[in-house]
Amino acid sequence: MMTFLVIVIIVIGLASLIGTLYAGKQVNNTIKKVEQATPEEEEELLKANYYKNYKSNISLMTWIYVLLFIVLIAIGVGAYYIFS
Repeated sequence: MMTFLVIVIIVIGLASLIGTLYAGKQVNNTIKKVEQATPEEEEELLKANYYKNYKSNISLMTWIYVLLFIVLIAIGVGAYYIFS
């Protein structure tokens, strides 16, 4: 049973790591696009609220870690009832 719990925790950890890397890649793409823009294009991006993209990244990260927390609590409670 303990092996199963370790495997589940590792899988969940990897899933959260992949989600974190995905959100980071989105931020890097945004930064690269702004850095490669001419001053006129950069001004247009700022006027178009191009930087609002960070809100989607924050919500993605929030969902990843909320789900991670809920699953780990459920596993912990399940393990407590099984082993006690």
